[in-house]
Amino acid sequence: MEHGILESKSSVGKMLIFGAIILFSSFIFSLIGFLLLGILFGASGVQVALGESLTNLNALKLMQILQTTGIFIVPAILSASLFSKKPWHYLGFQRVKTDTIFKTLLIVLISLPAINLLASVNQLIPLSDWMIELEKKAEALTKAFLITDSFWVFLVNIFMVAILPAIGEELIFRGILQRRLVELTRSRWTGIIIAAAVFSGIHMQFQGFIPRFALGVAFGYLLEVTGSIWVP
Repeated sequence: MEHGILESKSSVGKMLIFGAIILFSSFIFSLIGFLLLGILFGASGVQVALGESLTNLNALKLMQILQTTGIFIVPAILSASLFSKKPWHYLGFQRVKTDTIFKTLLIVLISLPAINLLASVNQLIPLSDWMIELEKKAEALTKAFLITDSFWVFLVNIFMVAILPAIGEELIFRGILQRRLVELTRSRWTGIIIAAAVFSGIHMQFQGFIPRFALGVAFGYLLEVTGSIWVP
């Protein structure tokens, strides 16, 4: 595929194409997931994935990895390839100076008390019963994923729960969505704030919405001032 074939499209057109790519990719990877679950685990595997039951963790882990790849990573790379002749540069894969790395780490350390304070404030906001139920399910699933007697399985679980989603989310929200929103709104801060709100909201974990939103704004700003996705 030739890179940058949709580079001349309008901002609105690119945003619509970006959304269509996410929907199509997530559908394809979900379909692949259900087919694999049927082959590897039988009907029970598909039922587990659909009902989010914790009776077959391997089936849920496979679905988790496929969904993360299909919703975040593949759409980001495909969109960058369509919108730019230099897709990796478009996503922000640029070298970072050593002093920038140290400054970023310092910012993170200084920001931790403020993030914790925002988390405490968020806890004071009353939530609906369905929101609380979602929180409990997410917490139970994460704990189930991480508990294991094997160190190597634990590392794989950490990769699945933390590293893979973090990479995918940065690519899709900062690498593509924020760039599209900044171009569409013609405002750096408007693009950063909207992207951060979507980034926080899509997790469907409302007790951490405010601190996650603040992190999203910080990550977005760091990308804007450094031009490198490695920083956020």
